[in-house]
Amino acid sequence: MEYFPDSDRRKMKEDCRKLRQGNRSVREYEREFTHLVNCVPGMVHTDRDRADYFERGLRPEIFKIISALKLKSFEEVLDRALWVERSNAIAREERESFDREREREKGKKRTTGGAGG
Repeated sequence: MEYFPDSDRRKMKEDCRKLRQGNRSVREYEREFTHLVNCVPGMVHTDRDRADYFERGLRPEIFKIISALKLKSFEEVLDRALWVERSNAIAREERESFDREREREKGKKRTTGGAGG
């Protein structure tokens, strides 16, 4: 394990508390979170602490779902966060596809003069 002066450890501990997913993927957020936790011994005392810190840093649309599940372990929180992220991406793709199709249909009606007959 690397040695960090107390001042660096305090800063890293604070960085870990303030860490947020932002526009990163859950996996990218998890990597940075795990790195910080591993660099600051005593930052988290239990797996539940680790899960809580991680959960609080998730994007609001993911946090809202994950927090309602009352998960107990870091592994569960990470797994469900990845599922929610994947589900959100699929829903977004479906919505965009639907919107494109609707726009295409509107374009056809305009070029053909609207109602048939």
